[in-house]
Amino acid sequence: MNETSADQLVPKGESITINGTTYTANNDVIPKGTRTASTYEDLMNVTLPDAVHIDPETGAVETVHRRYTKVTDTEIVIENEGTYRLNQDTGEITFTPHPKFVGKGTGVTKQQPDVDYNNKVDGDPVTSQYGTDYGKATYTPIVNPQSKASITRTIHYVYENDNDNPSSQDSYKDNDPILAIDNTPVTRTQTIDYTRDYKIFSEAGTTATELVTANQVTDATGHVYNVGDTIPAGTQFNQGSIIIGKWTASSDQNSKFKEIISPTVKGYTAEVVTADFTPRADGKMGHIHNGKQPVGLYTPVADNTKDVGAYEPLVSEVRADNKDDFDMYVVYKADTQKAKVTYIDLDSTGDARILEVQTAATAPATGADAKTTYGVNNTSR
Repeated sequence: MNETSADQLVPKGESITINGTTYTANNDVIPKGTRTASTYEDLMNVTLPDAVHIDPETGAVETVHRRYTKVTDTEIVIENEGTYRLNQDTGEITFTPHPKFVGKGTGVTKQQPDVDYNNKVDGDPVTSQYGTDYGKATYTPIVNPQSKASITRTIHYVYENDNDNPSSQDSYKDNDPILAIDNTPVTRTQTIDYTRDYKIFSEAGTTATELVTANQVTDATGHVYNVGDTIPAGTQFNQGSIIIGKWTASSDQNSKFKEIISPTVKGYTAEVVTADFTPRADGKMGHIHNGKQPVGLYTPVADNTKDVGAYEPLVSEVRADNKDDFDMYVVYKADTQKAKVTYIDLDSTGDARILEVQTAATAPATGADAKTTYGVNNTSR
């Protein structure tokens, strides 16, 4: 170790013993080169309260353990919290949080000589008795969580292709749109915005409002609130506690996607693709997305397969990124046209002569007309 004043390691009037030699915090100097496991062993054995993590992409909340994993003169690392670094030239402390950490950090205390009493002065009763006066400053960071999220539903209107697979929504991605402007397909989008409340207790205090918690948290009396529990207003919490609230839509009216009427295209019948939805007994359909189900509930339009129904996302599946956005497709199928077509020619006298008749009718079992082609269907496209 470097030459160090004992005052930097223990409070004034106390002693520290290294390699059999006792040094007192009264301007005693520990010589350079004295070998010691440092005075940080106690920190390495300190039990810290659990930390709260929020995934920056998904917004998922979890509780994790934290502990000291590295303590030196210039760097302290706390697992699942972050890294504190001291610039010895400027005295500046910087904190780099773990990417998922939110809430109040453990913090660090910096000790440095008082500018007025930084040396022992002969004849001065203060410095003679107590030595260098070391001031302490505590740095405690607070990391606020992501508090906004959204879900967007995009509706695509496309023509049917011969190779479409009704059981796979992906098979419609490359179909021609029914309408494009400047070669950009016309779509409809709907977005629901969410926010969530949170409370970080930098000091002991109480909740001002009722909160539904998205993380497990213990109040000052030791009562444990689990995910989904409602914490009453006025509940007392200790310093360092953090409550993450559930995602909440901006209003009840904006908590779900409303029905959308599909455009009408002459000669075509529109049909909503529901390959990613599973029917339920209540008439709604559970939405399968990102390999999970249900992440939302789709309500088909009654007696109507062409208009897009209402959709309500499950709040528990809301993410802070855009991976909960999803697409729906409305496919336009060409109508079948049925008509009877007669081909004629005129003979030398100007009288009509039937060459062929095409009809959608089914050929009779007996007595079929030799000039008639049966079962002919035409489509719009």
